[in-house]
Amino acid sequence: MKQKKYLFYFTFFLILSNLSVRAQFYYGNQQQYGKSVVVYKGFEWNFYRYDPYDVYYYIKSKKIAEYILHSLPREMKRLDSIFDIEFDQRIKIICFKSMEDLKQSNLNDNAQDSFDTSGTLSVDYDKLFVYGVGDKKGLDIQFRQIMARMYITYLLNGNKLMTNIKNTDDAFGKITPWFIDGLSAFIANRDSPDFNDKIRDGIKYDYLQSLSYHNDDVNISFGYSIWKYVSEKYGHEIISDLIYLCTISKDTRKGFEIALGITYENFLKEWRNFYLEKFDIKSIEEEKEKLRDIIVDSGVEDKIFNISYSSISNTIAYTTHDRGEYSINILDLETKKKIKTFEGGYKISRNEDTSFPIISLNPQGTQLCFYTERENMLYINIYDIESDEIFQKNIAQFEKINDISYNGKGDKIVLSATVEGYSDIYVYTPSLNVVEKITKDSYEDHNPIFVNGDKYIVFSSNRLTDTIKFSNEYRLGGDKYKLFLYDYENKSPVLKKITHDRDTEDKTLQSIGKDFIYSRVESDSIIRKRVEIDNVISHIDTVIHYKLQFKQQNVDHIDNDNTNSTLQIDAKNNTLSQVIIDDNEYKVQITKDYVINKNNDLDIIEQTDEEVDTSNEDLSPNVETKKYPVDIYNYTFENDVLESFGIKNYDHKIMVEEKSGNDIILRSERHMINRRFYDILFFPTGIKLKLDPFENIDYQIYTGGPVTLRSGSNVLFNIELKDIFEDYILSGRFKVQPSWVPGFSILPNNQVKLQLDDRNGRWNKSYTIYRTGAYNVNDVIHTNIITKGVKYGLTYPFDPIRKISMELGYRNDKLVLLSTERRTLKEKIKYKNYISSTVSYVYDNSRKIGLNLEDGLKYKVFITANFNMDESGGFMVNVGLDARYYHKIHRNLIWANRLAFGSSLTKLRLIHYLGGTDNEFSPDYNRNIPVSKKENYAFQTLMTNMRGFKQNVRNGNNVMLFNTEFRWPIFQYFYKSPISWQIVKHFQIVPFFDIGSAWNGLLPLQDEELKYETVKRKLTTIKMNRLLSPIVYAYGIGIRTQIFGYFLRIDYAIGVDTYEENRRLHFSLNFDF
Repeated sequence: MKQKKYLFYFTFFLILSNLSVRAQFYYGNQQQYGKSVVVYKGFEWNFYRYDPYDVYYYIKSKKIAEYILHSLPREMKRLDSIFDIEFDQRIKIICFKSMEDLKQSNLNDNAQDSFDTSGTLSVDYDKLFVYGVGDKKGLDIQFRQIMARMYITYLLNGNKLMTNIKNTDDAFGKITPWFIDGLSAFIANRDSPDFNDKIRDGIKYDYLQSLSYHNDDVNISFGYSIWKYVSEKYGHEIISDLIYLCTISKDTRKGFEIALGITYENFLKEWRNFYLEKFDIKSIEEEKEKLRDIIVDSGVEDKIFNISYSSISNTIAYTTHDRGEYSINILDLETKKKIKTFEGGYKISRNEDTSFPIISLNPQGTQLCFYTERENMLYINIYDIESDEIFQKNIAQFEKINDISYNGKGDKIVLSATVEGYSDIYVYTPSLNVVEKITKDSYEDHNPIFVNGDKYIVFSSNRLTDTIKFSNEYRLGGDKYKLFLYDYENKSPVLKKITHDRDTEDKTLQSIGKDFIYSRVESDSIIRKRVEIDNVISHIDTVIHYKLQFKQQNVDHIDNDNTNSTLQIDAKNNTLSQVIIDDNEYKVQITKDYVINKNNDLDIIEQTDEEVDTSNEDLSPNVETKKYPVDIYNYTFENDVLESFGIKNYDHKIMVEEKSGNDIILRSERHMINRRFYDILFFPTGIKLKLDPFENIDYQIYTGGPVTLRSGSNVLFNIELKDIFEDYILSGRFKVQPSWVPGFSILPNNQVKLQLDDRNGRWNKSYTIYRTGAYNVNDVIHTNIITKGVKYGLTYPFDPIRKISMELGYRNDKLVLLSTERRTLKEKIKYKNYISSTVSYVYDNSRKIGLNLEDGLKYKVFITANFNMDESGGFMVNVGLDARYYHKIHRNLIWANRLAFGSSLTKLRLIHYLGGTDNEFSPDYNRNIPVSKKENYAFQTLMTNMRGFKQNVRNGNNVMLFNTEFRWPIFQYFYKSPISWQIVKHFQIVPFFDIGSAWNGLLPLQDEELKYETVKRKLTTIKMNRLLSPIVYAYGIGIRTQIFGYFLRIDYAIGVDTYEENRRLHFSLNFDF
C-alpha cells in the first residue's frame, strides 16, 4: 500500500514537471514577469571576420550581410571624421532578414527584473543588429543610425570594459536623451520629410520640448530638430565641437553654452523662432482653419500609416498601430459606420513593426486585400465586405511584401515583394492563386500600380538599366529612385524610364483613370505631380510609328505643409484623402473641394538618351581576374574537394566591388579566408555589486518565528556570461552578510547560486544549483538552517505575452540547533528532504513607461507541490494568483493595483505571515498574534505589502491582499526641461491603500485564533474571547526616488486593526508594490 502511495506521488510530480520558475510567493510580492521571445525557427549562424569587425548572418540574411560589408568601411571612415576619433573596439554586427526574425532572437529579450534595485558595472562588447526593411535606402538609414549611436556611446563612456562601478541611469551624466537619439537620427538622414512633419506639428502646438522626456518619438524629433537647426544656423562644422564639449563635460547645457556663446535658454528661444519663421506659423487659430473635414482621429496612442479609398462605394480603409498592436478598419463615409476588419500583434514597446499590414481596396469597394505576418509566416488576406468573410492564403515564396495595389477590374493585384534579399515586381491573381514574376534582379523595385486601363505597370526603382533581365548578380543600383513603366499588355522586357532628375527621388502614389499621381522628394520637402500618358507619332516610314509621351503638372490644393505621402485622390468626386499629424495625433482628413486643374498646361517630360537598351548585352562586364597568393596557414579547399570528404562549406567567397558603368557589382572573387562558422563562446556581459537581499529560490522552512529571508544589509555579487546571441546564459550569484555568531563561521548567512539558461529554441530550459544559509532566532532558540538544492525548469511561450513554466526540484534542509542551554545541547542535527514541482501561467501585456511606472495588465497563476521524502512523509500543494493592473491617467501619472491570493490545500501546509513591506530595513515581527497549533506547517513565507503593520498582523494557510496606489513623478510631470539630478527626476509621491487577510479554514470568520485567546497556567488553561477582525487595512502616503542607483521607498501608513489605528514608517528598497 505504501509503495502504491509513493508511486502516486511520483506520477503526480512527473506530470507537473513535464508540463526557471519563480511563481509562488517565496518572499513578499516578488514575482518574475516579462515578455517572451518566441523562437519559431532557429538560425544557423556564420560570420565574416575582419580586423576591426565581425558581421554575423544566416542563410536568409546573407545579402544584408554582404551589403553591410560593402557599407561598413566607408561608414566608419565617415564617422571617424565626424567625431574626430578612431574607434578601437571590435564591432559585432548581427544581420537579420526582417524585424520578425529579429523578434525571434534573444538579443531582443525584454524580460523585466523588477527587483534589481542596484547599480551595475556595464560590460558592453558593442553588439549591433540590423534587419531588412525591403529596400537598401531604409537599411542605410537604419545602419547609419545605430553606428552613430555606438560612436556617441563610445565617446561618453570610453572603453566599454569600465573599471569603476557606475549606475546605469547616471552613465551619461547630464547628457539629455535627445542629445543621443536626435544626433544619431540626424547623422543618419539629414534631410527627412517625415521629421519635418513632426517638427512642424511640435513647434505649432509647443509640445516638442516638454513631451520629449515622456515620449520616445517626440524625444527623437526634438533632438533631430536641434541638430538640424545648429547645422543650418551655425554650420555643420560646429557639430563636432559641440559633441566634443558635451562629451568631455557630460553636460548638454554646459557644452552648448561654451560652444555657442549664449545661454541654453536663449538658444532654445532662437531654435523655436527659427522654425516658426521657417514653417511660417502665425497662430494656432490660423493653422486650425486648415484642418477641415477630419473623419478619423486616432487619439494620443494610435498612429495611422495606410489608407485606401474607393469612390464607388464611398468607403475608406485605414490601419492603426499602437506599440505593436495593429487593426484594420473600414469606414463608410455616408453612414459613418466603422467596421474593425482585422486586428493582431501585441502591445510591446520594443521594435514596433509598422511595415505591415499593407492594405488596398479594390476600385468597386467590395473587397479589401491586406498583407500580414504571423509566426514567421506571410499571408495575403482578402476580406469580402458583403459576406464579412476573410480568405487567407499563405505566400511561402516571399520573404516580405512591401506594397500592394489592385488593378482597375479588381481581379489582379500588383505587388512589390522581397525574395532572397531582392525586391521585385509580381502580379498576383487571387482567384487562381497564381503569382506572375515581372522583374528578377538585385535592383530595388517598389510602389507598383496599374495605369492606363491596366495596360502598363508604373513603379519606382533604383535600377540603372532599362531592360528586364533575370539575374542573380548583386548590383547595387543608384542612390535615387526613379519612375519606370512596364508594358504589361505586351510583356515587353524593355522598360520606359519616365523621370530623370538626378537630385530628386520619385515614388508612385495612385492611379487616376489613365493618369497617375507620384510624389517627388526634393531636399526635405515633397511635391506631388500628376502624369498623363499619351501615344504620339514617333516617325513615319512605310507605316506610322508611335511612342509613349509623358506630361506632368504639379497637383494643386494639397497642403504641402504635410509631407506624408499617404494620400488618395478621387478625381471623379473632387476629394482628397490624406493622413496628417495634428497636435501629436494622427488623423485622416478628406478635403471635399479638391480639384485637379486640368486647364493648366502640362509639361512634357523630356526623354534622354542616358539609358540604352541592353537587352542583347551581357550585363556582366569584362573584369580582369585578380590573382592572390596562397596562404598555407589560411588555405580553404574548393567545394568539390570538400564534398569528396563529406564536408559542407556553403560559401568560400567574399564580396568584392567591381564597376560596371555607373553601377557597382558585388562579386565573389576571392577565396573566403574571412568566413567562419559560429561556435558558442561565452563573454562576460554583466557584473553587479549591490547591497540587497538575495533572490529567494524557495520557501523558507517553518521555524515558528519571523521570516528571516531578509537578513539585513548584505553584499551580493552577480556575474553573468553570455554567448554572442544570448541563447545561453551562465550566471553565478554569491551573497555574504559579515556577522559573528559563536560556533559558526564569520559568514553564516551566505548564499550561492549557479544557473545555466538554454534559450536556443521554443522551449527554454534552466539548470540551477544553490546553497543558502540562514541564521534564525526564535525566542531563546537559535537555529542555523542550511539548504542545498537543484532545479530543472522548462518554459514554453505561446506568444510574446503568454507562457507556461514548469519546474522540478530537489532540496535538502539541514537544521542545526545551537546549544544555548542544557535542553538544546541534547538536540541532534535534523535533515529534511523534499521533491518539489511547480507549474505557472504568466500573462504580461504591460509596458514600462518610466522607472517604477508601467501601463497595462499582467498576472500569474500557479500551483506548487512538495513531497516529503523522509519517513514522516507528507504532501503539500499550494495554489496562488498575483494580478497587477496599471492605468495611465495622464502622461506619466499612474494608478497601480494589485490583487494577490494564496492557499495551502493539503495537510502539510504553508503559513503566510501578513504584514510589512518587501526589503524593509528593520522588519519587526508581531508576537501577539499566535500561530495555530492545530496546523501541520512545513514552510513559511511573508505576504506584503501590508503597510502600517509589523510582520504577522495575521497568519494562516490562506491569504488575500489588495493594494492600490497612485504613482506621480511630480517633477517630471510639470518640468519642461531635462532633469539632471536622479533624486529629483525619479521623485514620486504615492498615496496608497492596502487591505488584506490571512486565515486558517475555509473562510476568514472561521479562524478560531481570531476569536479566542488561550492562556496556559500551571494548573489551568483559560480561553478568552478575542474577537479580532479577520480583515486589516491601511492607508497613507509614500515617496519614491533613486539614490546612488538604489530605488528608495519611504511609506507613512496608518494601519487599522479592529478599529485600532497603528502608525508606522517603513523604509525599504524595492520596485513596484
